[in-house]
Amino acid sequence: MSVLDVAKDLSEGLARVACAGEVDGEAVDLRTVLEEDCSLNILTAKDEKGLAALRHSASHVMAQAIKRLYPSAKLAIGPSIADGFYYDMDFENPITAEDLEKIEAEMKKIVKEALPIERFTLPREEAIAFMKEKEEPYKVELIEDLPEGEEISFYKQGEFTDLCAGPHLMSTKDIGKAYKLMSIAGAYWRGDEHNKMLTRLYATAFATEDVAAHYSENIVTGSNSRCIFMTEDFTLVGQLSGCTPQIRFKITFLCEYGVKLQCIVEILIYVQVVARA
Repeated sequence: MSVLDVAKDLSEGLARVACAGEVDGEAVDLRTVLEEDCSLNILTAKDEKGLAALRHSASHVMAQAIKRLYPSAKLAIGPSIADGFYYDMDFENPITAEDLEKIEAEMKKIVKEALPIERFTLPREEAIAFMKEKEEPYKVELIEDLPEGEEISFYKQGEFTDLCAGPHLMSTKDIGKAYKLMSIAGAYWRGDEHNKMLTRLYATAFATEDVAAHYSENIVTGSNSRCIFMTEDFTLVGQLSGCTPQIRFKITFLCEYGVKLQCIVEILIYVQVVARA
């Protein structure tokens, strides 16, 4: 019996909104089979870990959209974070804030395709060969740095496959419509200034459009207003016309597969649109 089966036994309504499970304190997929007695919680987007699973899945959809539009782009890392998610990528040709709308439109198509999200594992050498065949050098490096004996898992949706520990939703359609690409920034690979500067795409996602709208109102007020910022080498180049910026600093320790990859110091720009007479 899987976590999803248990959710269905409890309530069909619960199963429809479930994002993940928590088994003995550890977040797991809804597809996870329960083979022994355990403590189980069904997580929805109202739970921190459930929302993280939704956002992580949205991160994969964004990456898949980018690979469709820019096939030569190389994948680095794409975790969920406190305010949403991001993905670091290596583009052959730089993208700008104007590309975000096109990426969002492709994400909408992927969500509509309702692609099943499937998990599988590979032995270490096969995993390395698999990512080398896909010409994903950053993923190869991540796998090579994993401890011996570590389970190496992948998630597949349609033509897109990513190295990932999970958990994830069951289908791309479960992400819904409440997601938004926010900005573009620069980030050194693994937080090391001696490494290549990658392009980081910030975004967010919620369970419903109502919640997303409430979040957006806390960042930008006013009608028909959209302020997008782009950073390059950590230098703000966005347009501030009609906006009052508020700046706060944020330090994040990013871990994946239990390996500390980056210490990220971010300058987050929040804006309030000034009403015009």
